[in-house]
Amino acid sequence: LDGIDRALHPPASEHASYTNMSDDALPTSLAAAVDAFNSKDSAALQLGFGDAFAHYFAHIKRHEVARFDSEAMDASERSQWEQREYFWLF
Repeated sequence: LDGIDRALHPPASEHASYTNMSDDALPTSLAAAVDAFNSKDSAALQLGFGDAFAHYFAHIKRHEVARFDSEAMDASERSQWEQREYFWLF
């Protein structure tokens, strides 16, 4: 809605838009995503959600990253951790 509020116009579409993406177009980990969410580049998200929610959400996600990082795991254990952590949501 930020773009609508500011009357921004989208760029022209590209037929091969995904081939032109840089390697760092999206965060590759939850920790990097939380950092991006909290960066000045995501001011529209923070305006949309409100400062209190954005701060609380980032705090919860940083705690989630800390829980994940505190356990030494191989790939299969990571998958089990993710299942324990997230499957109850569904």
